[in-house]
Amino acid sequence: MTREPGIDVADLLPQEGAARLVERLIERLPDGVRCRGRVPAGSPLAHDGIAAAPAAIELAAQAAGVDAALARARGRPEEAVGPSRVAGYLVGVRAFRADSGGFPAGAEVEVEALRDGVAGPLAVYRARIRWLGRTIAAGDVLIWDASGGG
Repeated sequence: MTREPGIDVADLLPQEGAARLVERLIERLPDGVRCRGRVPAGSPLAHDGIAAAPAAIELAAQAAGVDAALARARGRPEEAVGPSRVAGYLVGVRAFRADSGGFPAGAEVEVEALRDGVAGPLAVYRARIRWLGRTIAAGDVLIWDASGGG
């Protein structure tokens, strides 16, 4: 595990402003990342102060995007910024389960995205979202690397 306090996820993800739900990279793991994020109360992914399954899926996809950008840079984070940051796309979700009650918009959550398999430009990430130490959503997100470097 590698702590990564100096990497700004804004340099790795194409989402900007309130659309960027992943706020901070906590650490790089041998097969993925652990991040912190939140869904703003005014987000279209929140209703009546609650963020539900679609928000959890977006958090998972963004955490996977952070890992994919770092993987494209081959461990050199300074090469993960710029045009390469827009080269990943969420193309599928599989076996995703989320608490029916959701979680409070604005609450900080921990998001883990672990590479479960890679086939050419397609990567499958096993994702887990935790709030207050409890898993509130988990499942697989499929990310397509359209950079040509997959």
